[in-house]
Amino acid sequence: MFRWGVLSTAKIGREQLLPAIVEAENGVLSAVASRDLAKARALADRFGAPHAFGSYEELLASKDIDGVYIPLPTSQHVAWTAKAIEAGKHVLVEKPLALDAKDIAPLIQLRDEKKVLVCEAFMVIY
Repeated sequence: MFRWGVLSTAKIGREQLLPAIVEAENGVLSAVASRDLAKARALADRFGAPHAFGSYEELLASKDIDGVYIPLPTSQHVAWTAKAIEAGKHVLVEKPLALDAKDIAPLIQLRDEKKVLVCEAFMVIY
């Protein structure tokens, strides 16, 4: 069972991804992190996650997380994706992954070193 952690209590996570994780047969929501622990706890309770963290760093340090979903503001995608990879977590990051293509090469190298999967949350219909 793949154990998900979510960095933030953003609307897209609350309304789109977290309900999908809860319904998935091969994944479970393990933790929610927010800069506001009360918000993290409320969202974790709403979706049955056993853990809530008052910082993103705490979630990334958790041994109970296999991968993270990052729905943070676009300007934070590269930095938090890198931190998640460094922590050995698989990553699903909201689009766009980066604002400048030159920022992606270091993430690819880091991903290859840590042997994790990094995906941009982009739906392809056709």
